[in-house]
Amino acid sequence: MSQKVEILNDNGEKLVGLHYKTLSKKLIILCHGYKSSKDHPALKKIADRLFQNGYSVFRFDFTGHGESEGKIQINIIQQFKDIKAVIKYFEEYDNFILIGASFSGFIASIAAYKCKKVSRLITINGLFYLKNFGLKYFLLKVESILNRKINKQLTFYSDYFKPELIKIPTLVIHVKNDRILDVKQSMQFYSSLKNDRKYVVLEEGDHHLSKQRYINNVVDEIRKWLF
Repeated sequence: MSQKVEILNDNGEKLVGLHYKTLSKKLIILCHGYKSSKDHPALKKIADRLFQNGYSVFRFDFTGHGESEGKIQINIIQQFKDIKAVIKYFEEYDNFILIGASFSGFIASIAAYKCKKVSRLITINGLFYLKNFGLKYFLLKVESILNRKINKQLTFYSDYFKPELIKIPTLVIHVKNDRILDVKQSMQFYSSLKNDRKYVVLEEGDHHLSKQRYINNVVDEIRKWLF
């Protein structure tokens, strides 16, 4: 069903992923969330269902996550570069569809306008606006004054998270009762888009899509939109 693939990131470290290959010349790239991996149960099941419906899919571990090499840390700049490395590796595909889940929502949205071969963007229960975390974001900003690495990450986010610059069709999906990332994250992101876009709020489900019917609902929305 799938084949393990190893791709080198810009530091020469291995990114490990699973490639589900069909006759389709479009590749769906699944990007996992915060401190997660390609083997998150929902991502695995989403990949399986999309593959069964004729789509080529690649789910992979960002640098320092899962089976991939590299330092274990949250590095949004590196994760953006990882997406670029994956796109560069799969030369046989004409274009790419990015799916950003949870934390990778805003990273995928940056790649959506920075990477020319990306033709569509899908976000699932996405994180987009760090300022919405109030005190936590304020403390992070204070820490960034003394911590150069954090400052660099926040500067990258500020400089490149620009939803209004996304020109490709975008599907924004969020479950209504998400207790980890408020549905208002996706609502605000959708409102900032200036492109061909669709916004779907699912009445049932949780952040991690812990039941098969929650996953089925998400995949059904993706399939309808892609067709």
